Parts: sequence; structure tokens; C-alpha cells
Amino acid sequence: SSTPTMASSKPFLLRFKFGGFANLPSNRGDFLYSDRVTDRRHGNVWQLQLYPGGTKVSDKNIMSVFLHNVEGPDVNAKTTFIVRDAYGNAFHRETSEDVDSYKALKECF
Repeated sequence: SSTPTMASSKPFLLRFKFGGFANLPSNRGDFLYSDRVTDRRHGNVWQLQLYPGGTKVSDKNIMSVFLHNVEGPDVNAKTTFIVRDAYGNAFHRETSEDVDSYKALKECF
């Protein structure tokens, strides 16, 4: 079977929140997971993995974010990540140039 492509469908929003960002672990390699969010249109369950201080191989003080398809069909999609402050103001926006493959994870977090 082929992998559905979400990139050609109408964009939709998934919102993940990490409260108290200043108090999150900031050492490189330290990470945490968001709550799971269900995409009701396609039935997938998504979760962010956040490295506030970056991964072990990233440049110092460079936050890293990974989107995981926790449950549902494999999909191909373009993504845009928007980081907002506590007041809702966007201060960073990153859009993928290519369509990425998000395979449903078989293991649990």
C-alpha cells in the first residue's frame, strides 16, 4: 500500500505546549515529551520530543524538536514549527523544504 501524502491536503494545526520553558532541563541531550495530540481529520496521534538545550550532537544552546507519529497510518507531510512565547507571540518559524515521511512508531514512549 502507498503512504498517504498530507502535504497536498489542506493545512491543519496541531498545538503542543511546554509550560515554564525557563525551568525545563537545558543540558544538551536532556529531553522531554509533549502530551499526545490527535489529528481528528486523519486519525493520527502525534507527539513532540523536545531537547531544550539541543541534542548531544547539536550546537550549544540550539533547541531541537522532533515530531513523532505515535499512532495511525504512515504519512508524508510538510511541517511548519512555530515557537511562541508565554504571551502567544511567535518568535521563531521553521518550515520544511521537502515532504518528510512520518512512519507510525511501533514502540511506546
